[in-house]
Amino acid sequence: MRQLLSRLVALTTFTASVLGAQNIANLGIGAVSPLPRSGQPAPKQRFFVSGDWYLSPRVFVGGVEGGATSFGLALEKGIGDPSSDADGLWAVGVDFDYYKYSVMNLVNVTVLPIGATLNYHFMLDNPRIDPYIGAGLGYFMVSASADGVAAVKASTIFFQSQLGVRYFLTDAAAIGAHVGSGIGNIAISGTIRF
Repeated sequence: MRQLLSRLVALTTFTASVLGAQNIANLGIGAVSPLPRSGQPAPKQRFFVSGDWYLSPRVFVGGVEGGATSFGLALEKGIGDPSSDADGLWAVGVDFDYYKYSVMNLVNVTVLPIGATLNYHFMLDNPRIDPYIGAGLGYFMVSASADGVAAVKASTIFFQSQLGVRYFLTDAAAIGAHVGSGIGNIAISGTIRF
């Protein structure tokens, strides 16, 4: 009996290395961790992955023209090679933001920036930490009004850049911060993965 169990373990190990964990799971044998090839490290776990969406409500805490109300929403999707052995992952994102401020308590200015970014997320040894850098283009829609004066509206295209980090509290929720140019200089955010 002991010899039979020994051969069964050897056969299972050989089969797992030949077919891979996914094929074994498809055969109904159960979940088996993929075995790394000889001399290669095991794949890295990650929380920011290709194909998933990340929704981040954010509040700007600095650099928004002294705006009292400054908040926004970013939507990002990981793209590219989903290989877990890569050093990083590309992502595309869109930003919708809002802020309002007053110039000498005479003119009220409302700004609605919309932007698109290309970001690169770096892989660290700690998969919960998600540092990224990005750049893109945006479109400002500005409205200014004062008592007794007709509102003035304008718009312009702008360049934006950002450097940020997220910390995943769970596989579907993170907190983060970023600094950048173009919209607000400093933002604090929460992120939901779906």
